[in-house]
Amino acid sequence: MEENLLNLIKANVKLIQIISYESLRIHAMLVHSSQKLKRELFAWNRVDGIRRWNAENKRFEVHEEDFVAPNSALEFFDEHQGGLILLLEDFHPDLTEDKPGIVKTL
Repeated sequence: MEENLLNLIKANVKLIQIISYESLRIHAMLVHSSQKLKRELFAWNRVDGIRRWNAENKRFEVHEEDFVAPNSALEFFDEHQGGLILLLEDFHPDLTEDKPGIVKTL
């Protein structure tokens, strides 16, 4: 699975859906992939907003507290394209028919 993920990122696939209950495993795969490809890694959730992976401290640290809304996470990614990986944690509640803007942006 990790090699497949790495190949998709190398191919510049813009959106990769991973369905798993193993969030720590997903984090580890993305950390490894980002380091191997020399890309910055960010994660988003609606509680913490945008967090940046700190390789020295080996943890995600708050980067942008103001980017808590799902739309703002997508704006952040759009503004910073080119060499970063953004993990959208528990984003599925926002992938509904009543939020067509989010679906269209993705």
